[in-house]
Amino acid sequence: MLTLNCTKAAADFFSTTKKISPLEVAPKQSIAESMVESNAPLQWQWQVRAIKVNGKNVLVAMGYQTRFSITLSALKKAMTNHF
Repeated sequence: MLTLNCTKAAADFFSTTKKISPLEVAPKQSIAESMVESNAPLQWQWQVRAIKVNGKNVLVAMGYQTRFSITLSALKKAMTNHF
């Protein structure tokens, strides 16, 4: 299972101006707690942050277990199918 934990800026990036969002509210527990409770044999958790670089939106996704990170640039706001 792939879980993306978004900051407020990243969640706003995925939402449209009409506040329609494809995101679900996270459970009230930490990442480590959710991994212990999960019965899934393989679960990936990623932190997603949205920042501005030279006035353009950039998403930074970092894996919880490995700290491997990916930067995604040239994305337009609310274009979730490109993500």
